[in-house]
Amino acid sequence: MGLQRKMLTPLLKFDLRRYSFKDLEPLLPVHQALSVVAAKVSSRLSSDEEAPVRKVTTTQVSLNYIRAKGLIPLPGVTRKEHAMEIAGCFGWRLNGEEVEILDEGYQKFKESKGEV
Repeated sequence: MGLQRKMLTPLLKFDLRRYSFKDLEPLLPVHQALSVVAAKVSSRLSSDEEAPVRKVTTTQVSLNYIRAKGLIPLPGVTRKEHAMEIAGCFGWRLNGEEVEILDEGYQKFKESKGEV
């Protein structure tokens, strides 16, 4: 018990409060856009016999959005499940319509923060 307490004490110095809806509400347009695009991509890939995956996650969409913008995402991986999810974003790309949906979600987020 003493060792556990000694190990956890530094962690307890951080603010562990939960995010409130007020904190997260401005991100709603981005989350909705990611969900819409994930459904569109999953639908598109489900009919492709050679697609490496049939269903994509919002995380995979996020990483491919970064790639679509000409950047290289460097996600942190701490578990095998994370690595498998990240590997699932290779072998397919977002099309122009999907990138546009995400751009619009990001624009709405910026507007809600007063960053037009």
